[in-house]
Amino acid sequence: MIRVKAQAIKQAEKRAFWALIGLSLVLLASYGYFLGKSIVNVVVREEMEIEIALVNSEISELEFTYLEKKDKVNRALASELGYVQVPQKKFVVRKTLTGKHLTQNDAI
Repeated sequence: MIRVKAQAIKQAEKRAFWALIGLSLVLLASYGYFLGKSIVNVVVREEMEIEIALVNSEISELEFTYLEKKDKVNRALASELGYVQVPQKKFVVRKTLTGKHLTQNDAI
């Protein structure tokens, strides 16, 4: 009887040992996987930061070009291009089914 119990204890110890070994391997593999993913994410983040800096630089250049061109537009240039000044502004008001205008707060 004692021999059977001792045998059962040894079997339980072996199972526990191999379970711990298996768990350790799973945890080690998980650690390696997540560490690799972290490194990849850091590299991608650095690449994105460089790309964001380039896009911001391009946006700044475009804004500067826009401001230069905006400063060149005046009434004389508009007249040369054939634009004329509108004598009076006219707005079209359309009523909806409820009888109210489409603008907010009946602004027009």
